[in-house]
Amino acid sequence: MVTRDEVIWCYRLILGREPESEEAIVHQQQYEDLETLRAFFLQSSEYKEKISIKPSIQQLETVEFKTMPEVSNVVTQKTVPVNSIKEINQSDREEKWIVISNCQTVGIANSLSLLCANVTVEPCDIWQLTKNREYWEAKLPEYDQLIILADIRHINVIDLSPYQNITWFPSFLFRAFHPDLCYVTSPDGHIKTPMDEYNSCLAFAAYKSNLTIHQTKNLYNNEVYQAVGFYNFWQAEKEQLFRRFDDFDLDIRSSFVQWARQGSFMYSGNHPKVNAIYDIATLIARKIRGKHFETTIRPHDNLAVGPIYPIYPEIAENLGLKDGSYLFKPISAYKLFDLDEFLEGSFGAYEKYNADALMIHDQYVHPYENAMKYIAERKYEQSI
Repeated sequence: MVTRDEVIWCYRLILGREPESEEAIVHQQQYEDLETLRAFFLQSSEYKEKISIKPSIQQLETVEFKTMPEVSNVVTQKTVPVNSIKEINQSDREEKWIVISNCQTVGIANSLSLLCANVTVEPCDIWQLTKNREYWEAKLPEYDQLIILADIRHINVIDLSPYQNITWFPSFLFRAFHPDLCYVTSPDGHIKTPMDEYNSCLAFAAYKSNLTIHQTKNLYNNEVYQAVGFYNFWQAEKEQLFRRFDDFDLDIRSSFVQWARQGSFMYSGNHPKVNAIYDIATLIARKIRGKHFETTIRPHDNLAVGPIYPIYPEIAENLGLKDGSYLFKPISAYKLFDLDEFLEGSFGAYEKYNADALMIHDQYVHPYENAMKYIAERKYEQSI
C-alpha cells in the first residue's frame, strides 16, 4: 500500500491542492503502489478539468516568454558594462536549462534568462509534465541544468534518478497577507468561487452556520479578525518560509526584509509577485553559477493574470500597509468586483451541494474552527 506522504504529494503535485480531509488520505492509501495511485489521479475529472484550463494561460505566458529580450540586449544597459559578460560566462557554449515547477514556473524561467549569460531557459509546469510524460522523459537529457520544484521528487511523475544536474527549490507559500483565503472541496473536487479555487474561510464558516449573506458580510471587521487569529500569522509564516528555503541552502532572509519594506509581495497565499520570484531565481542562479547579472530589469509579472485576492483593510493596517481593500480581481480578466459579489458567488457555489459534503482543507482548519466558534457564541439571529 502507498504511504500517507505519497498520497499527499499526489494531491499537491497533480491536483495542485491539499487533501480535503484525513479520511480522503486514508481512502487513497488503498492503492498498492505509487504508479496505480498516480494513474487514478491523472484519470480524475478534477485533473482533466485543470489541464483543460491550463493551456490557455500557458499559451499567454509562452508568448511573453518568447518575446523576452536576449541577454545580449540586456547587457547594453548602463547597469551592467558590456565587458562583464566574460566575467559571468563559465563557457562560450550556449546552455539549455529547464524549470519544472507549479504556477511560478514561468516567472522563475524568465528571471533566470535575465540573470544568466549564454543560457536558454525553458519553462515546464507540473501540468505539462504529467500530461506529456513520455515526451519530457525523452527530452530531459538535452538540458544542462534541471531546476525543479522539490515537491515533484515525492511522487513518481517522472524518473529523475539518472540526473546529477538538478537544483531543487521549495514552494513559495506565505499566508500572512491573506489569512482568510482557503480551499473548500466537494465530492466533485475544488469549489470554485468568483475567485476560481480561492474561498473565504469566514464565508464558508458562515454558510455552514446558516448565516445569510448580509450577516456574513458583517463578519468582515477588526473584532472578528482578532478573534479568529488572522493577526497572528506573520511570525509563524515567516519562520516556516525561511525553513523551507533553508532546507535547500537558499537563504532568503535579507530578501524577505526588502520585500516587506516594499509592502505586500503576494497576490495570494501561493502567488508571489515578480520581484520576490526574481530574488528566488537570483539565489538559484548564484547556487548554479556563482555569478550573475546585476540589473534592475524584471520579467513580466505573469501571475498578475491570475486571481488577485485583496488584503483586507484591517489586516493591511495591522501590517503597516496602506493598500488594503475589499476589491477582488478574477482569473484572466482585468476587472474588479466587491465583497458583496464575492459572497453571492461563493454562496451560490456552496448551494449546489449538501452542506455536509463540503469540507475545508486541513491546513485551514484552525481559523475555520475559530470562526465557527465565534459565530456560535454570538448566536446570530437567523431572521436578520
